[in-house]
Amino acid sequence: MSCLDKRTSRWAFTAGAFLTLAGCGGTGDIAGKVTLDGNPVPGGLVTIYDIEGRNLSGMIQQDGSYTVAGVPPGKAGVVIQTSPPQKSFINPRNPPRALWGPYVKISQRYADPAKSGFSLDVKKGEQKLDLPLVGEPEGK
Repeated sequence: MSCLDKRTSRWAFTAGAFLTLAGCGGTGDIAGKVTLDGNPVPGGLVTIYDIEGRNLSGMIQQDGSYTVAGVPPGKAGVVIQTSPPQKSFINPRNPPRALWGPYVKISQRYADPAKSGFSLDVKKGEQKLDLPLVGEPEGK
């Protein structure tokens, strides 16, 4: 192998290693608590949308906590959804149940990434993002 071939090989190896490491920025795990007027929301879904429109979701637990794992780094929007009880299509005699745990009614604006009011800059590793929701005034 000539000196030029060795140099080219080293350069190619170094460049490949650099590009591999640059592409491995890791992902973020987002966790926090969802509350409505200060009280934990006991069920639902938190979804994080990246700038390319891809999304990842995590279930809201009974105590209002949630985790969304593996979110790509960068700017992201956040939505929160709850599900009213649904009748079973398989067995209509079954009592209605909510898809994502106990149902608490929240404003529809929280289901729209442009209106929810929640966003973040996802970084590699763990991040905390509490989601304090505000209830609709009576009569709306």
